[in-house]
Amino acid sequence: MFLCPYGQNDRLPLVRKILPKRGARRGGRGGRGRGAGRVQPEVQPVVQATNPATPVTHVDLTAMEQSLRYAIQQKFLNLEQDDMTVEQYDAEFDMLSRFSSDVIRDEVAKIEKFVKGLRLDIQGLV
Repeated sequence: MFLCPYGQNDRLPLVRKILPKRGARRGGRGGRGRGAGRVQPEVQPVVQATNPATPVTHVDLTAMEQSLRYAIQQKFLNLEQDDMTVEQYDAEFDMLSRFSSDVIRDEVAKIEKFVKGLRLDIQGLV
């Protein structure tokens, strides 16, 4: 006889195992059909990031370089002195400007960008 921990008159609900439906597909094409085994192009960088053994192609390197160059250019365009010293700001400006030569083409524009990035109290002295 089965003893119920809830009391003599309480009944436990009947739980049955639900069987899978026949013909139900699990896991996509399972290696059959057109496109089986292919990875969508937009998924590949994620796969490469999670699987370091995946070879990096020239196209991947070019895309990474362009992305990094764009990020550095944006950092250069948004650069301001804020709480840095003038020497620190100058060093950061110098480093970022080397990667942003196509953004600031001539020396006059580069000087104007440098001065505009200084704190207002220092801009008045320049």
